[in-house]
Amino acid sequence: MPLPLLEAAMVLAWSSGFVGVRLAVEAAGVWDAVFWRFVAATACLFLIVLMIDPARRRIDIGRHSVTGLLAMTAFIFGVVMAIDLGVSAGLTALITALQPVTTGLLSGIVLKQPARARQWLGMLIGLAGVGLALSGEIAITAAPIWAYALPFVSMLALTAATMLEERAKRPETGPEDSPVAVLLVHCLGAAMVFSVVAGIDKSPPPADTVTFVMAVAWLVVFSTIGGFGLYWMCLRRTSPVRVATLLYLSPPITMVWAALMFGDPITVVAILGFGVCLFGIWVAGSRTAGLQAACAPASYGKTG
Repeated sequence: MPLPLLEAAMVLAWSSGFVGVRLAVEAAGVWDAVFWRFVAATACLFLIVLMIDPARRRIDIGRHSVTGLLAMTAFIFGVVMAIDLGVSAGLTALITALQPVTTGLLSGIVLKQPARARQWLGMLIGLAGVGLALSGEIAITAAPIWAYALPFVSMLALTAATMLEERAKRPETGPEDSPVAVLLVHCLGAAMVFSVVAGIDKSPPPADTVTFVMAVAWLVVFSTIGGFGLYWMCLRRTSPVRVATLLYLSPPITMVWAALMFGDPITVVAILGFGVCLFGIWVAGSRTAGLQAACAPASYGKTG
């Protein structure tokens, strides 16, 4: 698939997480939804691996377990827990939007791929656009003080996983493992962790089983296999800063998802913010900038 089409599919799939989470929360507890999301995803991916790789080639389970723990388990846990404890969705999204700056710094230190001046300008413009778009959702609430650190942990976890995966794709590390098998390892680890979280939470059974099953299916197909799967596939084809930059488009596309699925209004301020985001992406991604800048995988305040 041409890279632009792959990237467009990634942004669309990543932005769909809000729809699945909202449907699931309306029918059951959020942690039950997260747990069954990864149980179902693990089962689906296991069947796919059996079909496409009957020889079941060995992969680096240790490294992928660490990457999955950071990018999938820690990232989702931090965002969902913060919102569950009362941190506003907009503020959570704004904090995770600091990922471009973190990625830009680590790209220079860890990967020896320092961002250029124009890239930094584009990152800052994009961050300002996210803040403007989500301004109506940003608020300081009565959540515990320590809860505000959780989105920072999520942001750092996904950034660290991206750095690990970027280093692993260098020639000296050998051939790359199957992306489906890698995602299976990620989801299996997440299912194990969230089984404990859901058990502690002890949410009541779903009030609407049909809606809950639809929500879990949505999260499995679009947000997990689609969103995270395409994220790693794009990362293999291009630089981490370019992949992250494109995810600045996630908030506006999520707004469209919400408007189509739930009838939520799209405000003028949000449209202006989205325009600023697009301008930041253009600045960071111009030919004179070399590698494009990184960004936050925010989804209008909800995890992917």
